[in-house]
Amino acid sequence: MRPNFIPGGKWTIDANGTKGELYVNFDGLGGFTGGVFGHYDIHGVWQDGTGSFIFIRPGQYYSGKLTAPLPLDPNPVNAVYTLAGTLVDEKAGTLTWTAHQSVIP
Repeated sequence: MRPNFIPGGKWTIDANGTKGELYVNFDGLGGFTGGVFGHYDIHGVWQDGTGSFIFIRPGQYYSGKLTAPLPLDPNPVNAVYTLAGTLVDEKAGTLTWTAHQSVIP
């Protein structure tokens, strides 16, 4: 049983007021690649046991956690998943971000 499940695919993201899409493609080994705001250049790490989610794109470092839901069932549930955290931008400093995905089996 997995303590934290996170779906891949398309998420909506709000990074300090900049809204767009976040795409995540998990590699099955704790890493992922994808894109954010139309740029397909992110690489990251997902820690299944803690819900930590980290990714880097040029000039920015995003870190956060899965905040809801935390299902005990390894299968997706009819719910909205939320990632939230901070991003460090080399020009703007430390900002906040959230991402959401609605999963309907």
